Amino acid sequence: MADDNASNTASTAAPGPQTTAPAAGRPPKLAVALIPLVAMALLLGIGYGVYKIKAQVLLVAAATITAVMGLLLGFKWKDMERGIVESIHKAMPAILIMLSVGVLVGSWMASGTIPMVIYYGLKLISPKFFLATACLVCSVVSLASGTSWGTVGTVGVAFIGIAMGLGIPSARPPGPSSPGPTSATRCLLFPTSPTWPRSSPDRTSSTTSST
Repeated sequence: MADDNASNTASTAAPGPQTTAPAAGRPPKLAVALIPLVAMALLLGIGYGVYKIKAQVLLVAAATITAVMGLLLGFKWKDMERGIVESIHKAMPAILIMLSVGVLVGSWMASGTIPMVIYYGLKLISPKFFLATACLVCSVVSLASGTSWGTVGTVGVAFIGIAMGLGIPSARPPGPSSPGPTSATRCLLFPTSPTWPRSSPDRTSSTTSST
């Protein structure tokens, strides 16, 4: 009896890991799932494009329509709240990158870095080699800063101003200013050490035992 009581006490004192219960609502059909997207497109297209209503108000209205549809499908508010938190958690790295890029662009504009690049670019860059120079400079800045968005928003804007000063059509600078930073930033993702397949411990032990 004492052993049984001890085992019962141990089982109640150390419960297993708690798992979140799945949502109780029924999955929507394709036509029903498209209603929030169509509603948001209509609200933004008509409300913002025609009546000039603020986009934040229209997005809140679209979220309200989505929440009402979720309640009609049988989902509880706690389930929808959990989904909102998980979506924000997944998007947080991109949000932080956008905030950092905004700070970088604003600081370069306020400190005079962009006007300085335009000033010296008009003096040093030849119109014959403008596209190649723009691609090379944007790639170097992207490698140094680690962000292609920030490069396009800072140096890319400066090269558009340089192109206008040199008499080059403004539609040409975005071409070399966009692929260069993107490819240069992707180079940072490659490992610096070779990733040759290494022999596993089981393989080495079997080899040594056979010899």
